Amino acid sequence: MTLEGRSHKNGLDYFSRERFDREVVTSYLERLFGSSDYRKVILVLDIHPQDKVAVQETAKKMKIEIWYMQDIIVALSEIAGEDSTDATLRIIRMCKAVLKRY
Repeated sequence: MTLEGRSHKNGLDYFSRERFDREVVTSYLERLFGSSDYRKVILVLDIHPQDKVAVQETAKKMKIEIWYMQDIIVALSEIAGEDSTDATLRIIRMCKAVLKRY
């Protein structure tokens, strides 16, 4: 929360309230998928190490999955062989190479 008591726009409470539970979002999802279950996912670059456990526990209670961008990059980089000429896959492989440095 800010000093004025508002939610930060990067907090789980903000995403839950403004992105997942808004009437316009839930009604649109219901039109698309009916009463089928769907997953709430937040894609992040990283979570500060001292907050990681607390954020993950809170997200689990809120039924929100947290996905890490570096995991997505690694998974996407394994789609095609090294000789692929697809520009997007080549960029993803370069990103993976950079991630290995850290």
